[in-house]
Amino acid sequence: MKMNTRASRTASTGGGFSLVETIIVLTILVLLSAASVPMFQGIQAERAAREPLSEVINLAKQARLRAIREKRPYQVAFTQTTVYATRFFDPYLTAPTLSEFILAADTAAEAGQKLKEDEDEPEAGLNQAVEAALTGVTPGDTPATSTAAAADPSRQSAIQAEWVERYTLPQGSACTFQYWHEAAPMPIEGDIVKLWVFQPTGICDPIKLTLSHGKAAFAVEFSALTVDIVKEVSTY
Repeated sequence: MKMNTRASRTASTGGGFSLVETIIVLTILVLLSAASVPMFQGIQAERAAREPLSEVINLAKQARLRAIREKRPYQVAFTQTTVYATRFFDPYLTAPTLSEFILAADTAAEAGQKLKEDEDEPEAGLNQAVEAALTGVTPGDTPATSTAAAADPSRQSAIQAEWVERYTLPQGSACTFQYWHEAAPMPIEGDIVKLWVFQPTGICDPIKLTLSHGKAAFAVEFSALTVDIVKEVSTY
């Protein structure tokens, strides 16, 4: 009997965890979970702040490539809510002028797409839609009007479909912009528009850009030759 009792005690002791051991394990798990929450939040904040930076770089590279390929300047325009990539058309660009340009381009694109889907001759329908949206010259105008549009180089260039790419900044994001010759960065707020212009050679102004979202922020400097980041400072 004594031998059986001793054996049963040994089996019960080695077959599982005691209450103290279970409490210790649970305490360690709770501490690890508590420590990982701030780390996870930091990773999320960093990702949310880096996404706009990646999108801006993508727009800049597209604008630079088009400037080189088409031998005319392109730009990336920064507003409080949206970043646009378009051809360069005004060195003193204001928010209302930019809005008019984007609205005309979007209207032309929508009208052209609709006619492209409906008409038997999509190419002709697209040209008519772009002309009607950007110049007011409709397919029913007189031949004299159409001849004038064809003879005027400014109107000819106006009816060309515009290339517009955009990125809407996430809600809660903020942006500051600084040219190389400026003493301090300028917050882009209200109707402020800042231009990053790419010349036909591919060269652009070296700028400093800060994009922040919540507690995370990326301050970067770009090369004037390649649009690559030459300096980056991140906080989150």
